[in-house]
Amino acid sequence: MCRGKQVFTISVKHSHKSSPFDAEMYAITHTSWKVLLYLDKNPTITKVKYYSDCSSTLKSIMDGGPHAAQFASILFRIKTHELLTKHPNVKVSMEWTPGHRGVIGQSIVDKLAKKASKSRGPTLLDESTKSHVKQTLREELVRRWRERCRDTEIPTTSGIYQASKVLRPNPIPDQIMKQTPLELSGRLNQTLTGQGYHGEYYHCFNIPDNPTNCFCSSTPILQLRDHIICDCLMYDEGRSALLTQFPRLQNPRFQLSSLFHRDRQPHLIWWLKKSGAFTKRGIPWEEIPTNPHDPGPSAIIKEAYELPD
Repeated sequence: MCRGKQVFTISVKHSHKSSPFDAEMYAITHTSWKVLLYLDKNPTITKVKYYSDCSSTLKSIMDGGPHAAQFASILFRIKTHELLTKHPNVKVSMEWTPGHRGVIGQSIVDKLAKKASKSRGPTLLDESTKSHVKQTLREELVRRWRERCRDTEIPTTSGIYQASKVLRPNPIPDQIMKQTPLELSGRLNQTLTGQGYHGEYYHCFNIPDNPTNCFCSSTPILQLRDHIICDCLMYDEGRSALLTQFPRLQNPRFQLSSLFHRDRQPHLIWWLKKSGAFTKRGIPWEEIPTNPHDPGPSAIIKEAYELPD
């Protein structure tokens, strides 16, 4: 596009064994070649801007180090160097643009890409690309991973593994995890898998020098994950919100796995933040003392609840 007008197009079928990243890299490389030819005929142009909806392409296209579709980077840098040598007054820049948002130039590119993918002509490459191989392996591993989770029987007595019934393996974090602070998302994962700072985990893996009984009662009881979430007095802060959403939370027949569905996780995250449950010290993260010589969680909790030694 030049001054709002379409001045050239190019549409080439890339390869049957390549990834979308490869196609994006070679598309912007072909464009650099066409841009150079167009500037040779129109030397009055002083600005060239490349747009792409693929942020990884914009990060990699000028990278001189080894990476996927490296040959495309080499060709792009050669053509860009040639352009700047021939036309020293031209300024070249690159900008990300959102895809499928009605951007005029982007809509034209999408149509050309779809046309090329359906063509029966020769492809630009015949061999498998590095990113295609990695993508194929990743998809196969995820498929086998999910099949194993689906086909594995989990008895109701395996409390800490019930979360796998509602959470499927995914190599990419979902939107909830992306929007949750790192400490809270890590604590949520520990809560879901049962591997966190609580007596059930210490007892199961026989971790010494860590209390296994809960401090909410003078009677020794094992500090279970379900007990902490449902009725432990130490973590009442914010539980009213959980009870509003899950009135049967404290019912002995309540299936805790129903609390772990992705659309219900925000309520659990909010309670974790308010109560400080499943932290090493048993208090909200913001309230953790900075003094390295503080007495530790056991003393803090006993003093707060006036429990006997």
